[in-house]
Amino acid sequence: TPLRLEERLDPDGDAVGPTPEFCLVAGERRVRAAHLAGVDEIPAIICSYEETEALKVALLENIQRENLNPLEEALAFQQLLDGYGATQEELSIMLGKSRSGVANTLRLLSLESEIQEMLQEEQITRGHAKVLLGITESEGRLRLARLCRNRGLSVRECEKRVQSMITADAAPQRATRRKKALA
Repeated sequence: TPLRLEERLDPDGDAVGPTPEFCLVAGERRVRAAHLAGVDEIPAIICSYEETEALKVALLENIQRENLNPLEEALAFQQLLDGYGATQEELSIMLGKSRSGVANTLRLLSLESEIQEMLQEEQITRGHAKVLLGITESEGRLRLARLCRNRGLSVRECEKRVQSMITADAAPQRATRRKKALA
């Protein structure tokens, strides 16, 4: 049976009527667009899902939308991992992404809140954020993130600065090891 839109949506696009026999899991935007276009029936795929599986499918559908920012995507990934016990490997297969891509996206959640805000507000890119994760010290990471934002540094310039910070941090450790070896 085709989904009859006028039975399920009022003029404001809100659901009305008795509890439906079917539940829309994915494609809400397409249904609303069809309603606005005056289309009375739409093709639909009917599946039997347990409630948790339906929520998982709906969340996966939302993740696939192109307009999620990297932080929203990371939060959705984390929600799937926490809520459904999926592993990063399983998530990568479900999404058709590499496991390392999933892991790198999740690592964005470990950034300081100020850097997460910069990413969300598109003051820095996902590339910048990924490079900044190479700095373990929080204050140095914040300082470089602010510099990237304020000076409009490219990801390549950010990479160079991260490498020089890592090299500078490693120099005193190498000197200490040499002294111990000579003693």
